[in-house]
Amino acid sequence: MGALRNLSIYRKLLVMVIISTISLIAVAVISYFYTQRIADSTESMYNDRLQPIRQLGQIRTNNRSTLMILRLSLFT
Repeated sequence: MGALRNLSIYRKLLVMVIISTISLIAVAVISYFYTQRIADSTESMYNDRLQPIRQLGQIRTNNRSTLMILRLSLFT
């Protein structure tokens, strides 16, 4: 902190702006990578969790269709 006392106000402000800019860039880069990570996790969750549920729904629909066909063939 003693080094800042000998600097002019312009230099102090310049140092603060540079530090703020570097911090902002660091936060932006970290946020970007975590956003990508979340997107990948979301896609994985969609493929691993939701697709099997849709497939089970299709199996259920197919079973009902098969049951109706069997009932029609038995009673006609």
